[in-house]
Amino acid sequence: MKHTADRLLIRILVTLALALAFAGVTPAAAFAEAGVAAPFSDDADSADSAIDFAPGFKDYEIDAEMDSLKKTHEFVFDETSIRNPAAARPAKWIEVVLASQMIYAWQDGRVVLSSRISSGLPRTPTVRGNFRIYVKYVSTRMRGPGYNLPNVPYTMYFYRGYAIHGAYWHNNFGRPMSHGCVNLPVSFSGQLFGWAPVGTLVYIH
Repeated sequence: MKHTADRLLIRILVTLALALAFAGVTPAAAFAEAGVAAPFSDDADSADSAIDFAPGFKDYEIDAEMDSLKKTHEFVFDETSIRNPAAARPAKWIEVVLASQMIYAWQDGRVVLSSRISSGLPRTPTVRGNFRIYVKYVSTRMRGPGYNLPNVPYTMYFYRGYAIHGAYWHNNFGRPMSHGCVNLPVSFSGQLFGWAPVGTLVYIH
């Protein structure tokens, strides 16, 4: 019964956060504060098998949330549109450049935050494309074969089990290190977490 109630509470919080984001209001990061948290694994042998999900969600529920985001936000980036005038772009969006291992937070046509990252290793690559942040946690647990990491800070899921989050267990930013997630220095991850509401576009290329 408690597990069912926890899942229901998470779904209610996500729906509220999405409504606030679409209304132009930055939603409070209430998910972790609600006391509903569960471990997940972002470990996988390949991008195709990386089908783990944010705590409290199943695949069909995440797909439904992503469909809702796509219908509300039609803008997408590609290598051509990213060079379009700033007026054609969203007010806020996140760019992840895998070749240079960099992340940029764009607002009104200019970079307001940037940092080196650690993306996925060759056997567990980070997904490419246009995504939307669909849930945020101040902290969560990540575990899989050979690791069990509590209190992973400032986690923002953008596609199934793929997230942008702080990484306190290494300092090798600027080179691939992860199981597919986008690792950030902890201090920077807190800044980005506070800046990006649920619904923010994430373009990875």
